Amino acid sequence: MFENDERFKAVERARDQEDLYESYIVELERKEKEKAAEERKQNIAEYRKFLESCDFIKVSLVKGMCEQPVAESSRYRLEDDERCLRLEKLDRLLIFQDYIRDLEKEEEEQKKIQKV
Repeated sequence: MFENDERFKAVERARDQEDLYESYIVELERKEKEKAAEERKQNIAEYRKFLESCDFIKVSLVKGMCEQPVAESSRYRLEDDERCLRLEKLDRLLIFQDYIRDLEKEEEEQKKIQKV
């Protein structure tokens, strides 16, 4: 990688060359981590938008899932979507739970408004 770089060849001491190489690797790893973190953040946002666009996801549906499995229904196969596949299972679960909590809050607010 560096053997043909004139700047690298200009450094005479082997130890200095090693230091330059190590610095380069550290910077490269930092950039890769930043890129991965940004991609993860974007994937989370896209998955959340996807969940919001699924009008069949309701609080009552999720409560019903506890009583009767609905995984057989292709309509409920969220994990088949590419936005879902970009995330780890734990991330998907946490985002889904957060979304359901938001739906529950919204449902409670609607009930309060209707009582008034």
